[in-house]
Amino acid sequence: MGGRIIRCAMTDCACHLRIETMRTLIGLWLVLSLGSSSIAGPLPRRNEERDLREEDRKRPAILYNRTPTAACFADYVPSAAEVAAPFVVNMAQNEYEPMQVAMYVPSGSPCLQNVRIKIRCDIAHKIGHLYYQPRKELDWIGDLEVDRGQPWEGKRDVLPQCILPKDSIEAIEPRRNGVFWVTFQTDATPPGVYRGDMDLYASSELLTSVPFLIRVYAFALPRPQKTYGLYYFPYRTDPRFQGRDFLKLYLEDMAAHGMNTMMTTVDYAALAISDYNEASTTPHQEAWYSSSSRLYCSNYMDPEDYDRDGGYNVIRFVDAQVNAGRRAGLIQRDQPLITQPSAFETENKWIATTALRRWAVERGWPDFVLYMRDEPGPTVFASVSDHVRQWKCAGAKTTSAMSLLAAFALGHLHDVWIVHAGYITPELLREAKRIGARVSTYNFSLRITNVEAGRYYAGLYTWSLGLAGNVTYNYMWLPSTGPGLRKQSYFHSNWKLSKPANLGHVLPSPVGPIPGVGFEGRREGVDDVRYLQLLEARLAAADANDPVAGAAERWLDQLRAESPSDGFLPTHSFSADWMDPHPGFAASDYDSIRARAAVFIQQLPPAPGEENDEPATAQLLDPIQLESIVFEKARLQECIAALRSGTIKEKRQAASALALRDPMIASSALAALVELLEDPAARVVALRALAHLGSAAVLALPQLERLLDCEDAFIRVGATYVLTRIGPPAASVLRKCQYDINRSIVHLANETLTTWK
Repeated sequence: MGGRIIRCAMTDCACHLRIETMRTLIGLWLVLSLGSSSIAGPLPRRNEERDLREEDRKRPAILYNRTPTAACFADYVPSAAEVAAPFVVNMAQNEYEPMQVAMYVPSGSPCLQNVRIKIRCDIAHKIGHLYYQPRKELDWIGDLEVDRGQPWEGKRDVLPQCILPKDSIEAIEPRRNGVFWVTFQTDATPPGVYRGDMDLYASSELLTSVPFLIRVYAFALPRPQKTYGLYYFPYRTDPRFQGRDFLKLYLEDMAAHGMNTMMTTVDYAALAISDYNEASTTPHQEAWYSSSSRLYCSNYMDPEDYDRDGGYNVIRFVDAQVNAGRRAGLIQRDQPLITQPSAFETENKWIATTALRRWAVERGWPDFVLYMRDEPGPTVFASVSDHVRQWKCAGAKTTSAMSLLAAFALGHLHDVWIVHAGYITPELLREAKRIGARVSTYNFSLRITNVEAGRYYAGLYTWSLGLAGNVTYNYMWLPSTGPGLRKQSYFHSNWKLSKPANLGHVLPSPVGPIPGVGFEGRREGVDDVRYLQLLEARLAAADANDPVAGAAERWLDQLRAESPSDGFLPTHSFSADWMDPHPGFAASDYDSIRARAAVFIQQLPPAPGEENDEPATAQLLDPIQLESIVFEKARLQECIAALRSGTIKEKRQAASALALRDPMIASSALAALVELLEDPAARVVALRALAHLGSAAVLALPQLERLLDCEDAFIRVGATYVLTRIGPPAASVLRKCQYDINRSIVHLANETLTTWK
């Protein structure tokens, strides 16, 4: 049967499906809904072997279908429904899609040796198998405090971590699983139903041959409109896995997992030299962790690219990075490139900004957004604000990873707010929209494990909040303290892991990057968004009276309302292994949502431009304009008058300008600023101005106390910050913040009250 194509009703359908096809697809959706565990999160429910059919328990191995979004633990016992479920994969015409082929060896069967799988199908595919790290190799994390007393205590050795690129498993013990991970790839594949077979062998003996189906939809997915990236710099890789050949594999791997941008190294200080050009030379720094070391640069540049004196040229280095990203299919002309943190305090910011803009235009580079101080805290707010304002006045576009508090204090300066996942609120989104900024999100705890969390974070979380982008820390991890270079987790040539992995989505190996199951989940999340993006494009072009469009709109509205989760709060990386990202969603629900989106997509006519083709030239973001500029040189009375009787725009501009004045002088505007707290559209800038006044804002305590009851944490964190700036007279009100449900607010209050004692 391998390779045969069965044409289905969707094959010749360009616009509307027949009723029979609609019923078929809905039936498929229901099958997907019932095929997996109903418990969300990576820790599966406990099933008993005795509940399986006797004839299955007598087999050498029980083959079963478990959605790839659900973790398949080494000691997991499948449910009867999973054993009975058919192997069905549903794909667009240009998509990667995994199939998890699990084998459970019953307690009465002998150990299976040299278990191998062979796939017979016309759809391109790659085979791997799940890796479970032996307990004896988990020594330093075997007794983690985060595991003690939890349902998952002692289960790290059965937690799936990554996917080895092998079609054979050495051994599967009784009451244990071996799991093959088969990734199919369509590439302009005609729609239809493709049949295939998988043959399972043990010790060269054929155990069974099982059929499967691949249904290819009658549509292709668009390029993502959102920006997807990973923090990655080559120095965070053991030198044995560095170099241009390895880097090519890493960049291609990111692109294959749905990423469409890359972190780029730009030396701000070098470009700030007035006569720096293509003939200039910058010396390499010696430290291994330097982004200008020879070791680092050689990941992108050939020996002949260096200058005769051994230095390198910053412009040619940026060019080499952009070209490498383009060749890998990672860099897109309409997606901004975020620079890695550099010397943002450098002088001559105008020269650096102008030079980067000029070289970008001449060389066709995508737009650059300059990374400023990483994760700034209250102690550096003032200095960061001064430097970022200078960059903005020079015309630069800026960004930073920020906490909820930093977004309040510094967000108004940045074009892109990269806000800690779990802390993005409706008012934060509204405030960013008011100034024309884009909100993205980042996470520093998701890693190789937890497929569901990776999928939810990249997919429904990002889509439902309407975020512009999603990044995570990081692609590959290496501790940056101590000797460092030999501390990375990596696979030896015999597929033994050197040490337990911490952060990172992939692990290096002699044959290239080994993806964690969490990274596979991240790609699935990106594809979830692409399905929803395509549906939204067709809805935007649909007839307003089309009943299918109306039903799809209502479904999307409900899904958007149900998708955000207060439970999705990043934590310690090892705790994130067990995170249930959305308690309301089971692992199978993600497949059901995508299947339902596919049903609607195929009932609606294609929309012009729905493919979101890459533009021929680089698309530049318009930099946000600082609101303070308009009233920066205005008299104090003009500012106060604008606060009281100006338009909303003028009120915001005046309050922003007052936040830069001498507090002793600006305190004359206190009453007007307090009044402005009543205006939701100007409240955030008023709070920022009050924080600048410091102790003079003590008269605003009653109004600030009322804001602590605000439902939105972005407003509460702003009010809390003002209290911390007022000083000890605000202590009694600040103590109430210690009981807030938001951890950022509690931490800020506790730290401040401790210093006041």
